[in-house]
Amino acid sequence: EELGREHADTINSLINIGNCYQRLQEWEKAGMAYEESVRIHRKILRWRTTMAMRSEEDDKDGLVDSMEDNRVRLYRSLAGALRNWGTCYWKQRRISEAIDCLDEAVDMEGKIVTLLSGGESSTASAGGGTQDNGRQAKESMAQLLGL
Repeated sequence: EELGREHADTINSLINIGNCYQRLQEWEKAGMAYEESVRIHRKILRWRTTMAMRSEEDDKDGLVDSMEDNRVRLYRSLAGALRNWGTCYWKQRRISEAIDCLDEAVDMEGKIVTLLSGGESSTASAGGGTQDNGRQAKESMAQLLGL
């Protein structure tokens, strides 16, 4: 069965490929895998934002509600890919790009906290580790800055 480029398993596979290259200290190849996963994440987020703007009357198939259920998971995956991509840049001494990736990862974790604190019951159970992920992104940034 072909899943397609925008499927969650495809994105996770790209992240795992990046992780393998990272363990081999092949930073450029790892960065390319993370970059592709981030590109796909962003494309999905843009599409979901557009779809969420549909009125409830137009949403006879319940698509908007099912998309909302997975938003935290998507943000969390994107934050992880950005942290890993930032680490690759850091290892290549591309500090400016590393800061950009890690800063965006921190922003993604902030969006997760906002979603979860907004009382969305469908995502509340997915909240475990959100504070740890935000802390991890901030620690990566601090380490990068030598703090």
